[in-house]
Amino acid sequence: MKKIGKISLDRCKALLDKGRRKYSMEEIKKLRDFLYFIARIDIQLFYKKMQDKIGQESIQLDDDIDYGQAS
Repeated sequence: MKKIGKISLDRCKALLDKGRRKYSMEEIKKLRDFLYFIARIDIQLFYKKMQDKIGQESIQLDDDIDYGQAS
């Protein structure tokens, strides 16, 4: 399976700078890391809900995806 990484900072900058506000690379990195952190929590909650629904003991997150950590 192909390892999935984070969206590049350059891509994030291109998307975010379309509006009026311009972000520094440090702001973009913090925002991207925070969104990956929130996504990981959401995925964990989804897996927990699925575990409860189907009665499995454990469902693990895919180790090939770099969800990142909030710093």
